[in-house]
Amino acid sequence: MTKRESLQRGPEWRHFTVFGVIVSAVVLVALLMVSDCGGGQDSPGNTATPTFGPVGTINAGGQLAFIANDGNLTLINPDGSGAEAITEGGGVQRYAWSPDGSLIAVQRQDGAGSRVEVIRPSGETVFDAGDGAAPVWAPLGGRLLVERAGGLDLLDVGGESVRSIPSAVLPDWSSDGTAIAFIRTSDDGKGVPMITAVESGEERALDATITPDEAIYPVLWHPGRAVLGFRNALYEPGTGTKTELPGPVAYFSPDGRLVLVILGPDPTITGRPARLLDLTQGAKATIGLDVRPAPDETPPWLYIKRWTDWSKDGRLLFYMDPDEMRPRVRIYDTVAITQDAYRNIRGENPNLSPDGTHATFEYEGRVWVFPLNAAALVPLAEGSLPAWQPAP
Repeated sequence: MTKRESLQRGPEWRHFTVFGVIVSAVVLVALLMVSDCGGGQDSPGNTATPTFGPVGTINAGGQLAFIANDGNLTLINPDGSGAEAITEGGGVQRYAWSPDGSLIAVQRQDGAGSRVEVIRPSGETVFDAGDGAAPVWAPLGGRLLVERAGGLDLLDVGGESVRSIPSAVLPDWSSDGTAIAFIRTSDDGKGVPMITAVESGEERALDATITPDEAIYPVLWHPGRAVLGFRNALYEPGTGTKTELPGPVAYFSPDGRLVLVILGPDPTITGRPARLLDLTQGAKATIGLDVRPAPDETPPWLYIKRWTDWSKDGRLLFYMDPDEMRPRVRIYDTVAITQDAYRNIRGENPNLSPDGTHATFEYEGRVWVFPLNAAALVPLAEGSLPAWQPAP
């Protein structure tokens, strides 16, 4: 029996079919404009039937990392070959590739807490940062932020502490790596958005008129401009300009052309509506989608990241709609303003390949690869949190 036959006839195939994960139809929604483009809207179009494909047909370049069921970080080729654990002893909770794919910051369980270490894809340890969590690389590499003791610690590539930022959460790097935005917290759980210069450590408020609020709103840098999004507005610290938005900012597209905002509650849908606004056209609304409610009450502007990822050029938004009644993958072309909707696929934590041709995601303890042309749907391994190695 060939590998393809075993996939089609074995337990994996039955499991996949029972849960409706093999796609039965592909729906193309043309001209998905705001007036009628809510995440629940599908229109008839071309159809196709993705099935289990020969594993050898998947070739997106680079490797994928994922956390295996034994708790070790593992690398695997996108065709399913070459799986190799690069940590020992388990306990990996999360990880972050450096921008050039040459290093991986790994958060591991350490007793009742956690610690961060930086390794190479070969498994070689570069440095052990000690206690800490939630590592975030600078856009150009070379620096690493970790959460520690209720604040942030800025490390260099040798693991030495450059400086600490006390009482700080939700950090975000400027695109050139010269500044960090974060929320300065207080004992009452409230926070205000701040900016610190990486080299000097000088701090300043994003805007003096912002009063402390619940520390659940991130402050986010635009990918190419000295503009930041916070709550319902865009801020330009250099000019003092403030541009109001119709809802809290969730994130910018990688090319900076679009910003995703979350709108107010809508009684006609399950969840909250969201809109992509085109900043090159005066924040014109282009595409809408629905943000389903989180079981743990995570705010929708944070929760949406569990179900979405962008292509590196910012053109495609990949959305795994977790609607219990109508699960599906939606791929929004934000230039053509179209949507491909692939029905009956469940999953979370999607990640698009560097070349924008494939997505990987997790579903019920298994890692999958899905070509964006819907030619196949391939189970790679048992594990969670898959992420492609960035292109150098």
